[in-house]
Amino acid sequence: MTPIKIRRRDETTRPAGLLPSGRRAAEAEMTRGVDQVGIKSPPGMIKGDASQPQPPPRPRVRLAWAAGTLLGLELACIRWFGATVPFLTFFTNLVLMACVLGMSVGLMAARGTRDWSRWSLPALVAAMLLAVWSQGEFQAQRWSVEVGSNASNPQHVYFGAEDQAKAGAGQSVPEIPIELAAAVVFALLALAFAGPGRVMGLAFAAIPNRLAAYTADLLGSLAGILLFTLLSALGTSPVVWFAVFGGAWLKLAQPSKPESSLRSLRGWIQPALLAAVLGLAAYGSHAQKQPGALVAWSPYYRVELHPDTGLIKTNNIGHQTMENIQAAGQRYSLPYLLRRDAGAGGPGRVLIIGGGSGNDVAAALEMGAQAVDVVEIDRVLLGVGRDHHPNRPYDDPRVRVVVDDGRGFLKRSQERYDTIVFALVDSLALHSSYSNLRLESYLFTLESFREARQRLQPDGLLVMSNFFRQGWIISRLDGMIRQTFDGQDPLILSLPHQEEIPEGSQVGFFTIILAGGAAQAIAERFERDGSFWSTPNLPIQKQLNGFGPTPPKTDQVGPGGWTRVAPSRLVGRTTQRAATDDWPFLYLRDASIPWLNLRGMALVALLSLGVAALVAPQTLFGPAPTSSDPPPRSHPHQTNPARSRFNPGLDGRMFFLGAGFMLLETKGVVQLALVFGSTWLVNSIVFAAVLVMVLAANLLAMRLRGDSASAHADTSADLKRGPALGGWYVGLFAALGLNLIIPTSAFLSLADPWRTLAACAVVFGPILFAGVVFSLCFARSTQPETDFGSNVAGIVLGGLTENASLLIGFDGLIALAALFYALSAFLGARADQRRRRARLRAAAIHDPVLSSSRRQ
Repeated sequence: MTPIKIRRRDETTRPAGLLPSGRRAAEAEMTRGVDQVGIKSPPGMIKGDASQPQPPPRPRVRLAWAAGTLLGLELACIRWFGATVPFLTFFTNLVLMACVLGMSVGLMAARGTRDWSRWSLPALVAAMLLAVWSQGEFQAQRWSVEVGSNASNPQHVYFGAEDQAKAGAGQSVPEIPIELAAAVVFALLALAFAGPGRVMGLAFAAIPNRLAAYTADLLGSLAGILLFTLLSALGTSPVVWFAVFGGAWLKLAQPSKPESSLRSLRGWIQPALLAAVLGLAAYGSHAQKQPGALVAWSPYYRVELHPDTGLIKTNNIGHQTMENIQAAGQRYSLPYLLRRDAGAGGPGRVLIIGGGSGNDVAAALEMGAQAVDVVEIDRVLLGVGRDHHPNRPYDDPRVRVVVDDGRGFLKRSQERYDTIVFALVDSLALHSSYSNLRLESYLFTLESFREARQRLQPDGLLVMSNFFRQGWIISRLDGMIRQTFDGQDPLILSLPHQEEIPEGSQVGFFTIILAGGAAQAIAERFERDGSFWSTPNLPIQKQLNGFGPTPPKTDQVGPGGWTRVAPSRLVGRTTQRAATDDWPFLYLRDASIPWLNLRGMALVALLSLGVAALVAPQTLFGPAPTSSDPPPRSHPHQTNPARSRFNPGLDGRMFFLGAGFMLLETKGVVQLALVFGSTWLVNSIVFAAVLVMVLAANLLAMRLRGDSASAHADTSADLKRGPALGGWYVGLFAALGLNLIIPTSAFLSLADPWRTLAACAVVFGPILFAGVVFSLCFARSTQPETDFGSNVAGIVLGGLTENASLLIGFDGLIALAALFYALSAFLGARADQRRRRARLRAAAIHDPVLSSSRRQ
């Protein structure tokens, strides 16, 4: 029997029992819970109660505006909070996850009645007040920050955090765990970003064409990252960042209807809060500096210079001090003096990686270098040295400055050098907020040392020096040098001198590690004479040979003016895992996830649940429908119809798609940083390229479905099923397998442009397939704000899982990403099966003939 056909004026022909009531309910839902973000419905939408605010006008423009604003505010918060909250510079991925969590719960709360956008600026002001207060208390030494036991026996070393346990007069002060301080900031920032997320959710719900909506979101995000990149390139301060993106948010969140006279005063509250944000941004940037200090913002740090002492702070942590090499720079000139007095020649051509403000450059010039190539990643630090260093090393014509990542320079350079210096390369900042990688991580790997040896003359000298903090770090470097130089033991010197260097604390000791042909000559001279004697007075030192069992005899240096220098011996030397390009964690004692990270992960998970319960409780307390199920209709006999409306839960497929994509993006960022360099510009280009690739995947999905570009072309699942997902999942897993088979280091031996093409193909291949899978799934959604919020929530899981790289390396993240994508495919298939069964049951109920045939 042929089913009865029912045709409505605005509907396609359908079998009886498949009436578009679900779609009508979904459209009606879009008009509910919209507080102050729109005026009228787009064409084709069903208007709700006149008392309810309507969906926003021009929703695609509004969605793009919201996406760009949210990304710009996120980047501004990552930079400002990382530079203001003590030691949060090492944990900026927490700020990223807070922003992402807020966006996620805001998206899923879009259908709720509470307008979270009005709480965004108050929460941001509260977080900034807390940050400024904490920095003031910390600088005044009224309390200290406990960062993973860095003052005693840390699993992971964070420079600057090892000496915070005592106040100025030696009195013990309270210690606050860094994860606790970060947790409070995390919660407040998550609440601050719930408002922009809700605005995005309302705009998503107002655009029936899901892929057109997603295109607008991607274009807005791309515009936001390009604008922030421009602001960083211009050297602007946080006041400008928050003014630009905070002003954009204020425009987005303002009521679209004129305020009454009673409410006109309230209309000034949000602008006043934005003014408070700008004031705190300025105060946090300048309040902690001492009188006469200068502050500038580079793309990496907040840089503070104290001209009277030459002290330079980055992100409020002491970084380096400019010294007059002729009077107080003995540790910088010592390698050249040892080489000269051992009869191994002069500096010759010198490469200095991490030139910074110029101490190492000044020492090389003072000791007679023929030419000095200086590689420094931060233009602002170079500018500080050029303008303020007492020896003016950057004015010397023998100096050539290259603004680049040191590892990238080693890979691209074809020059050979007599001396290569790894200067005090300790960036005090992460490479990006997506990973535990620091700016200098790829410099201290086995592969990097081998590239340095290729650039070094056979009789040259490789120098590494720093306050390495722990004996096991020195032991690891010792083992890596021996592997690089065919078993040759490096020469290890400690200032002040130590006969033995234990595995434990080395706080307060400056360590110099020498390797290469010249180091062998220096070691032989030590074997003959036993000691070298050094004085801070470099002009006197240059007139004497410092080797000998006793100090040189001269009337110009008193008996206490000499410092003994001699090789140190490692005690209890153990086989430390070498830092490699896959596991570039020099400052991590073992391949493990430290307790500090585990505690932080637990806090983030608990706070995420708490924020979700507060803002979008339906994500926790309701059954999760499929991404294509219509919202449940309110039954007249239900005691709580609203509970039916706000009971969508998380979509499992979308959630794990987000988690997998986060790991893909993390792996892509670190892999391309290795290929092209760890500079901020490379990071920005990579993030933009990822967005462009996802946009291309979305446009491809639209073409596969034959979607119209119209924002109001309905693409819901009950009208258009679209292409199957199976083939795209197969392509995704094949691309992931290719990433597992081909290690990151495989690209480094290729010449350009093949290296660029191969690296981009392997990195962006999985992103393309994953993007198509997401777009095809999202196109079927009848609850776009919930499904997109589920996807964004998965990013938080991916961000937490990234900590596994400390245990298994970055290549291992691909296996975890494959696991998440497998879960998304499994849960998605189960959800599709449930949906098909539900529709068959619904058809059977409404079609007596079909029901009778099923009973027979």
